[in-house]
Amino acid sequence: MSTDLSPENEKYITSAIARGDFRDRSEALNVGVELLKRRQPATDSGDALAPMSEPSNRDRLDIPEPLDPPIRGMEEVIQFTKEFFAGNVSIEVSVDPEFPERPNVVFHVSEQPKSANIDDVIDRELQWHAEVAKISPDSVDRLRVFIE
Repeated sequence: MSTDLSPENEKYITSAIARGDFRDRSEALNVGVELLKRRQPATDSGDALAPMSEPSNRDRLDIPEPLDPPIRGMEEVIQFTKEFFAGNVSIEVSVDPEFPERPNVVFHVSEQPKSANIDDVIDRELQWHAEVAKISPDSVDRLRVFIE
């Protein structure tokens, strides 16, 4: 399949790959599509993920149990997330109704400063996904971050 991107977006992807943020163009595009899917409102046709509920205990940072199948490298992902984001971090398990057999883990983070522009927030989210892909490549599609 061919993907035509603007020259600006091609340049950004090329530089992100050169920095080591992504292994290749496909990984960069897949991360971008996952971000877009999570930002779309849910539809009756089920094309988008349903909005996630508030975590039940935002002060705790325990590994959600049970995770079946388990997520390899979860301890490292938690530690990285706590170090990467300056604010509070909490975790919840979210289930996509279309794939109930594969629960997702959502990290809710309070990024500082709150006045950051949207491009900065998106860049941080992309950086987080790139690093998490290195830590847990087999489970990166089940790990999410929600920046508040």
